[in-house]
Amino acid sequence: MTDSDQPRSADGAEPLSVARRSPNHDAEPIFVVGSVRSGTSALAQALKTGACIPGFNEGNVAALMRLILDQIDEYFRQLSPEYMKVPSHHLIANVDRKAIEDHIVNHFVDVYARHAGNGRWIDKSPDSYLFAPMIRSCPELQRMSPKARFIFCARRGIENVLSRMNKFPHIPFDYQCRSWAHTFAEWGRAREEVGADRCLEVQQRDMAIRPHAVAADLRAFLELDERQESSIIRLLSERRHEQSRIAQEYREIPLSETPWDEEQRDGFYRWCHPMMQAAGFDLEGRSIASKAPIRLFFPTIAASVALTNVDPDHGFSEIEPDVLQLRPNEVGEPPAVVRYAAVPLEGQERFVADVGVDHPQGGPVQFGFRLSETGTGCEVAVASHTVSTPERFETWSVSLPPLRGTYDIEIATQMHEDAETAAYAWARFRMPQLRTRT
Repeated sequence: MTDSDQPRSADGAEPLSVARRSPNHDAEPIFVVGSVRSGTSALAQALKTGACIPGFNEGNVAALMRLILDQIDEYFRQLSPEYMKVPSHHLIANVDRKAIEDHIVNHFVDVYARHAGNGRWIDKSPDSYLFAPMIRSCPELQRMSPKARFIFCARRGIENVLSRMNKFPHIPFDYQCRSWAHTFAEWGRAREEVGADRCLEVQQRDMAIRPHAVAADLRAFLELDERQESSIIRLLSERRHEQSRIAQEYREIPLSETPWDEEQRDGFYRWCHPMMQAAGFDLEGRSIASKAPIRLFFPTIAASVALTNVDPDHGFSEIEPDVLQLRPNEVGEPPAVVRYAAVPLEGQERFVADVGVDHPQGGPVQFGFRLSETGTGCEVAVASHTVSTPERFETWSVSLPPLRGTYDIEIATQMHEDAETAAYAWARFRMPQLRTRT
């Protein structure tokens, strides 16, 4: 085709170009990043509610920007330099790649400007894709907003993949392992480009067992005041964080104790062990001394709790991150029991939970608690509490002797003898935990 055969521009304009938006020095965004199931939600909520910093529950905008830019890069890399040197023959050779990229970036600049605005705000965007596109977007986000700060929520690989598989069982195991490893690898690169002074790393485990230390780090990094710090401590102390184990937030799970088969363990080792080492984690796990409350959560590993007289389909379930539902059996039948085995205690002296029945026709229900020595079965404490008024929580507290050692903890529900039916007995424990008196 000769030049005379080429289509002509309607207005003879030069190739489309656009100027990249100027950096926004009036915005001070805080981007909370990291792998999914690493505590990003708990941290973002602590900043939103405790520090009163506005923001959406989730962002997930910059990851889309990065994925689009990746596609542009992949497309143009397939075109040889020689091919692109003949604009009279190849229309694509007339396309300004940088102009397309600038258009894309400008669109996302406008999205943030319109919906988040200036001043300080939070964007929580965990990574679940391979190659961590959200974390890879951090350098571009800093160019957009030079005052941006980045908080990376870190979680040990074994606990993270266990939690991922529990939450997203339809996603292949190898994908989960690779995705976790990519978040750490890409964070290392992004942190170097953004600058260490603009970045903070928070261990998910520390949010559970060292809330004061995490709050102090956040206060220094974000220049918060004492009131904000105190509120963050309260929220981190009261709410669930995607903890590493059902009732043991401070014991890391060894690879040998995972419910994975040998092929899965080999896959985890292949994909995750290098980044585990680089991040300072080991495969054996370790115990960390702590007087943090020991909370009873819905199991990450199903086999780690024992169920007795519990309906296998709907008897024991997680209603909210901090609310467990344990449906009692019919009137006159044995109690439904959940047992958390071999829980190490370090001076805890109280069992505390909010208990309630979430249906107007659901009661009365008797809630039970039992503590016994692991191995011997020797009973240390047993208590019960009856809820007669439905649709509200009541605080239930049981005093215990100072406990040190390993114990089995049981929670239970049973229909009271005055009840008519268990059909609507939606019996719930909110934040059940063992505490010290301090």
